[in-house]
Amino acid sequence: MDFLGFLGGHPAASAPVGTIAFEREDPRMAGAMEVAFRWCGCPESLGADRIGEGLTAVVSVQLDRPEFEGSTRGVLGDAAVRECVGQAVQDHLGEWLTEHPEQAATVIDNHRRHSPVRTLYVVTHPEATHHIEGVVGGWYDSQLTPGGVRAAEAIGQALRGRVPEEAEVRVVSSDLRRTLRTAAEVGGVFGVEPVVDRRLREKSYGEAGGKPQAWLDRRFVPPPAAGERMDHDEGVEGAETRGVYARRIYAAMDEILRDPCEHQIIVTHGGSLTFVIASWIKMPIESAGYASFRSPSGSITTLREDDRLHNRQVVALGDTRHLAPPQDG
Repeated sequence: MDFLGFLGGHPAASAPVGTIAFEREDPRMAGAMEVAFRWCGCPESLGADRIGEGLTAVVSVQLDRPEFEGSTRGVLGDAAVRECVGQAVQDHLGEWLTEHPEQAATVIDNHRRHSPVRTLYVVTHPEATHHIEGVVGGWYDSQLTPGGVRAAEAIGQALRGRVPEEAEVRVVSSDLRRTLRTAAEVGGVFGVEPVVDRRLREKSYGEAGGKPQAWLDRRFVPPPAAGERMDHDEGVEGAETRGVYARRIYAAMDEILRDPCEHQIIVTHGGSLTFVIASWIKMPIESAGYASFRSPSGSITTLREDDRLHNRQVVALGDTRHLAPPQDG
């Protein structure tokens, strides 16, 4: 194939696998294809279950009756072509991996070395008694409802399906009862005892904690649209400012991230999630006055860092697919 030389201009992956090429006719697209591909470069987070990523391919297609679209009739419009080529590459790659087990193992091992350095799963506790009683949470030590307990069990099972079986896992939790019970359910699935860190608590609303939400609403002074927001006084005796709240969450995150464990589960509160994420992406505290990452109760947020560029990603925010029905909070 003349076009195979194109791949020579791309850096190959470190696995000792050359170019893989094949030709195939497919009656569904009324034509033939020539395909050449190899692993070029190295993706940031590629595991054995995503072996197709990192492939660079060159495709030549010859159609008996090509169809063109667009005002100048210069765009190939046969929708079947993409589907046929994709299926052919998938089939041929599967056959190649089966027929060349040693090289396949080398490719997989190479990509595993580029798996994420660290993944954090941030859990916001599910339904608690203060949710259904209509009172202010914060440091008020409410506990999970029966529905919240069932959701905590579902969270544990969902995380078990996301963390590799052989992986070491740490669970770190706020010290309030609603998060401790959630962490106990999750830790039980993994056979680990949660580490308790009170700095992961929800924001303190001072004397409003445990009082009716309407009581707080009448007294609460919202932060200004412009100007000082982190040290703004919200008008409630004993309540934390946003700045104090952020600094303790950042301090907790600093300690969590000093642990080299690659799979960590943080059980915290909906409000605290904002500063967990802000700390994760290294947002300066003084710039966090407008940050807000909202998520439902009982959700899972996934944070990931790769080992190549050390980029920090928010892979999923507030995922509640494991809950039935979804809970608002």
